[in-house]
Amino acid sequence: MKNTHGKEQVAVLNGTTKQRESNMANLEATMTRHYSSVYHLALSILDDPHEAEDVAQETFIAASVKLEGFRGDSDVKTWLFSIAINRSRGNLRKRKTQRALNNILQSFQRLASYPRNPEKVA
Repeated sequence: MKNTHGKEQVAVLNGTTKQRESNMANLEATMTRHYSSVYHLALSILDDPHEAEDVAQETFIAASVKLEGFRGDSDVKTWLFSIAINRSRGNLRKRKTQRALNNILQSFQRLASYPRNPEKVA
């Protein structure tokens, strides 16, 4: 049986103003229904409530921007989870990069604190 649930939940935003308003209402209802699950998924990956909140919000922003690309082959929740996972992984990569940059900065600061003239040490 083909999954049409996603297509019914999220319609492409085109057509008349009335259709767009209806589609936006459907999108808002979908977001309300799945926000907690998306947030908790991000929290389980990131282990940081503030970052998880950011990722959850970014997930729904990305979903609304890419709404026309949603084909409905899977459930909307599955699609949202894949966006949230990718956003969470991106945050983890940023963390790793930031830690590496902080370590380099600390190394330079330690080097800068050493006396410049070896004769002054003696």
